[in-house]
Amino acid sequence: MKGSNFSKQVENLRLLVAKRDEYANAGGNRATITLQLTFMECNLNEIPKVVQLAIDMGVDRVKGHHLWAHFGEIKEQSLRRDDNAMQRWNKVAQECRELITNHNVDAQHKADKSMLTLDNFHDLEPGTQEIKSDATCPFLGQEAWINHKGRFDPCCAPDDQRLALGHFGMSSPRVEITSAHPQHPQ
Repeated sequence: MKGSNFSKQVENLRLLVAKRDEYANAGGNRATITLQLTFMECNLNEIPKVVQLAIDMGVDRVKGHHLWAHFGEIKEQSLRRDDNAMQRWNKVAQECRELITNHNVDAQHKADKSMLTLDNFHDLEPGTQEIKSDATCPFLGQEAWINHKGRFDPCCAPDDQRLALGHFGMSSPRVEITSAHPQHPQ
């Protein structure tokens, strides 16, 4: 994210993965950790690096969404804007799929490595710049989102589409996890 300290974010991720593994090794459920991206022109070349970071850090899943270019100022960031942009995306998506395939083949042979999944790293079809009207969101009904104001949302679409699905309430105030679950002490 713009303005964030990358080294600090990587350290936070390292701590989260370590706590997840510590909790699971003590008999608790193993949480799934996902890195989420917005696919856009300005980060296209960084996407394979994020996938490699996920592999290196022990993350379970990398998922992404193509930028919803719902206002003019960001249309040039859309990887759906023309065939050339789509072809560049397809090349990057293929590189990411190959990274995951190689990692997962290796993981099958080593007990200390876990499989990693990619979600929504599909090729775009040149000549089809708009999302098909009959397309189904692969995440709708599978995940919940909490926006920056604490509102529960059923998907990541822009507000006008998302709010058409209804109001699902607000989250409670932020709670920091500072100790292990009572059933699984540290």
